[in-house]
Amino acid sequence: WAYTEDIRQIVRYTLRQTDIYNVQPWASPIIQNNAGTQVVSELAETIIWDTRDTRLNTTKGFMVRNTVAAAGLIGTEQYVRTTADAVYYKTIVEDIVASIGGSIGLVVPYNNSFVRINNLFYIGGDSLRGFQVGGIGPRDANTTDSLGGQYYYTGTAELSYPLPFIPKEVALLGKAFVDVGSLW
Repeated sequence: WAYTEDIRQIVRYTLRQTDIYNVQPWASPIIQNNAGTQVVSELAETIIWDTRDTRLNTTKGFMVRNTVAAAGLIGTEQYVRTTADAVYYKTIVEDIVASIGGSIGLVVPYNNSFVRINNLFYIGGDSLRGFQVGGIGPRDANTTDSLGGQYYYTGTAELSYPLPFIPKEVALLGKAFVDVGSLW
C-alpha cells in the first residue's frame, strides 16, 4: 500500500518447507543437528519511507525501511525477526554523490524454541563488500563452517563519481567505499 508518494507498506505471508539433507559427516555438528525438515509460517510487515530521486544511481534523498516478522502460527519454527536499514544520498559537486547508510537486524526465538541455522542471518557479499556471503560471523572452530548469527549490523560510506572517458549516458560509475559490520 502506498500511503503517500514517499511512504508505503508491504504485508507478506510466507509458508515454506525446507529440507536440510545429505549433510556430510565432516560438516559442523551444529549443521548436522539442524538436518531434517522444517516448516516456517511467517507473517511480515515492512514500512518504507523513500525520498530518493531515483533507485538507480541516486543523487539525493534518503530511504528508511523496517521489517518485522513473526513465525509460529503453524509450522515447526517460532521466532520474531526485525531488520532496519537506512541510507542518505547527497550530491557534493556535479556528478559526485556521497552516501552513508547502515542496517541492523535481530532474530529471537520464543516458546523455548531455537532459531535453526537456515533462519539465521548471514552477511557478506552485497551486504558487506569484500567478503563472501557468510564470510564473517560465527564459525565452527574445527570445520570453519559458517553458522550464521542472531544479531548483525552493517555500515557503509560511499562516494560515486563518473568514470573518465565513459559517456554519461552509459550510467557506469566508479565507487570508493568503506564497509563495516559484524554478526554474532
